[in-house]
Amino acid sequence: MIDGMIYKRQPVKKGSRRKGDSRFFEKIKESGLKEDLLQQSFFLLQMNNLIAYLTKLFENGKDFQLDTKVLNRNFLLHGMSKKNVSQKECKQLFLAVYNTKLIIEGVNGRLKKKNVNITQMLSN
Repeated sequence: MIDGMIYKRQPVKKGSRRKGDSRFFEKIKESGLKEDLLQQSFFLLQMNNLIAYLTKLFENGKDFQLDTKVLNRNFLLHGMSKKNVSQKECKQLFLAVYNTKLIIEGVNGRLKKKNVNITQMLSN
């Protein structure tokens, strides 16, 4: 199956055979594609985790009727939380701030390459 996928993606040259051996993977390794894909995968994973955390953090506090088990910005900023904030939750919050900064800088850098301004996007 793997050979079939490799063969189908190679151009057919007159008088020569398609290559289906390890040289194909060596070329991928030499091209730097692997590192690019790893960086993109890490970025997407980081972004997905951050969005999940921030969604929970900014969840509707329902007029402070129900104190949540996880840190909630409404309860925290308005002093309505009855539970003590743990060291783990503080670390998560600081990591969220740090990761938000990294992601915004990363997205901004990618958008600049495409001549798009992130502040204009956020203001619309």
